[in-house]
Amino acid sequence: MFLDFAELFDMIITILAIGYLVMGIFRRERYYFGVDDLKNDFWESCLLVSPAIILHELAHKITATAFGFEAVYHANFFGLAVGVIFKYLGLPIIFIPAYVSIIPTASAVLTKWAFFITALSGPLTNLALFAVSSFFLKNEKYARQAYIVRTVNIWLFLFNLIPLPGTDGMQALRALFS
Repeated sequence: MFLDFAELFDMIITILAIGYLVMGIFRRERYYFGVDDLKNDFWESCLLVSPAIILHELAHKITATAFGFEAVYHANFFGLAVGVIFKYLGLPIIFIPAYVSIIPTASAVLTKWAFFITALSGPLTNLALFAVSSFFLKNEKYARQAYIVRTVNIWLFLFNLIPLPGTDGMQALRALFS
């Protein structure tokens, strides 16, 4: 099976946590005027920001699986908890909400290019989402949402290419120089 119950559960937790963590960042008005404003902002945050992260991680999973690896999606509960604490304290939210663990199997194509392509598949997905959302900027009805999706995806693309421990950029460099 492509996704098991534990992976689906982790995705739901990731989506809900991201909705909470980015809630208010892209809000037009400065203040909330009731519970409905909070609920709408939460669900809008879930719908506009979570796909960037979920599709990024699924791209890693799909690519790894295509090369014969076993790949499992995980919510990073520690990273999400740090994000929640930082948001509560009013600190900048920097966290890694999810990851895909990749395990070579006997049938895996074990080449540095397989690892390199798998590492870059996530950021390239964000670049594609950035490009697609750019087409909706001209439509007044969806311009604000397109701007949010575009902004989130370009930042995820750029951040993930920085060769820091834990980023896709570092994984890609390790693959090339292994």
